[in-house]
Amino acid sequence: MSRFNIITNLSREAIHVDKDSSIMQAFTDAGVEITSICGGKGKCGRCKIIIREGRVTPITNNEKDMLSTEEIERGIRLACQTKPLSDLKVEIPLESLILSQRLQTEGEEIKVEAEPIIHKVFLRLDPPTLSDPRPDLTRVINNINEKEIKRIDFILSKNISNILREKGWAFTLTLYGDEIIGIGSEINLGMAFDIGSTKLAAYLVDLDTGRTLDAIGFINPQVSYGDDIVSRISYAMEEEKKREELRRAIIKGINGMIASLCRRNKIEKEDISNITIVGNTVMHHLLLGLPVRHLGLAPYIPVLKESQDIKARDLGIDIMRGGYAYLLPLIGGYIGSDHVAMILATRLWENRKKVRIGIDIGTNTEIAFADEKKIVSLSCASGPAFEGYGIKQGVKAVSGAIDGVKIEDNDPVCSTIDNKPAIGICGSGILDAIAELYTSGAINEKGRLQESFPSVRRSSEGLEFILVKKEDSGINNDIVVSQSDISSILLAKAAIRAGISIGLKEIGRDDNEIKEIVISGAFGSYINPESAIKIGMLPKIDLRLIKQVGNAAGVGARLVLISKSERELANTIADNVRYVETCIHPDFTKIFARSMFLPKTKVE
Repeated sequence: MSRFNIITNLSREAIHVDKDSSIMQAFTDAGVEITSICGGKGKCGRCKIIIREGRVTPITNNEKDMLSTEEIERGIRLACQTKPLSDLKVEIPLESLILSQRLQTEGEEIKVEAEPIIHKVFLRLDPPTLSDPRPDLTRVINNINEKEIKRIDFILSKNISNILREKGWAFTLTLYGDEIIGIGSEINLGMAFDIGSTKLAAYLVDLDTGRTLDAIGFINPQVSYGDDIVSRISYAMEEEKKREELRRAIIKGINGMIASLCRRNKIEKEDISNITIVGNTVMHHLLLGLPVRHLGLAPYIPVLKESQDIKARDLGIDIMRGGYAYLLPLIGGYIGSDHVAMILATRLWENRKKVRIGIDIGTNTEIAFADEKKIVSLSCASGPAFEGYGIKQGVKAVSGAIDGVKIEDNDPVCSTIDNKPAIGICGSGILDAIAELYTSGAINEKGRLQESFPSVRRSSEGLEFILVKKEDSGINNDIVVSQSDISSILLAKAAIRAGISIGLKEIGRDDNEIKEIVISGAFGSYINPESAIKIGMLPKIDLRLIKQVGNAAGVGARLVLISKSERELANTIADNVRYVETCIHPDFTKIFARSMFLPKTKVE
């Protein structure tokens, strides 16, 4: 038998799997979203399943490293390491599923005048006659007032004669620059996309008024190949067809959002004539099908950085057949067009008598520093701890994730997303937890747990602090913060704090000259800035100087969709930002080591 069937606890419908494929691959092919951070290499231990019936391949060394003896005895395996030897019944535990995440689509809007790039023109023409035998396209162009129109989309040209006659020579044209890109659609709509490593955001926009009509967030389908960028680079480097798999996955996500927004707003895909896309450099390259090998190797050089204006159909994006996709410019290997869009949306260069800082916190944190003379940008390898990776019971911002922590009279009080029973702890929650542990005395300046503190216990893996007891959790287990978790967060916060220090040094300023810190992005929208200051991730400044603006990259993508001037401004920003490579900065090692400690003066 070359194929087997898998029945899961999620559905009675069988999932088919080839005998040489892993159970993870079968789940991915069937659209079952199961957590994987390492890209199926057996190194993260997140894709846990329980084999209830059937035979599978022997346990691997990777599984022995990632699973406890108790888990192995209970029949728990890693889906990425396990292949079927017969039909199976498999249980997928709640913590292994990619649940609906808290997705950030909102951002603080700025008002700019709509300067449409796409135009609509209605024409009513006399049909050709023997005395007026002009070609159909010539007849159309001769009657358009816009003198610059010189050509028609090639695919559209194959159908124009039939369309004109079907419409009785009365029709609406869609114009883009000097080109006719569509015939028929009367409404002028576009979409803007923010393509993140984990999350996607899409916005439906009226191109005439600039008004955002609707927005939607999705999980990036590429997470099945690894939650972090490094895993996806590694996967794409293995062979060209795997790079194409990643490209198709992101296109599938984009087309899914287009279909959803069209369905919700009762419009057709042909009504969408122009889209803009922002994202980090790796996502940009994977979307375009460009090689990413050199983005994973020093000195981290992209194939290109210039803005791209491409027929959407050439990328496989399903909008008006002649429509265009505009990709904003990049800055460098680790600073992409989402950073350009953030600077654009926050107007970081305005009012620069003092320093304004823009931060998007993530696996790779990008920071921009603006003063009266320049903008300097850098990136920090803060790691995926704030996304839940490397945290013992870390999860993304899903229903049931602990997103806030207070310690009152030495007892932890936790809040969860949707007020569901706790299943783990997300980035904002772990940040709060460590800040509270420090101010309450449960950890010292080096981040070491104090065994004498209530709720601190010693396990086989070392000291840990109990946040939620087993009977109160949603996973029938205690939820804890381990010593290893604290170390991971201190590494991440040290990278960010070192980046801020280096950036200020590069523009000749210090903490006292900071006028404003603008925090953008999904994670930054939900963190408690006070907790970030308590653990030394952000400088000790007045909380009123910290502004959380939501998805600024999404706002920037919308600005370049509705305005030619904003598009030009984005290109100017990318050309003029000075990029600083932190890892080779002469002071990086010293500043990073100093930033590992918690502040000596506690913020109460």
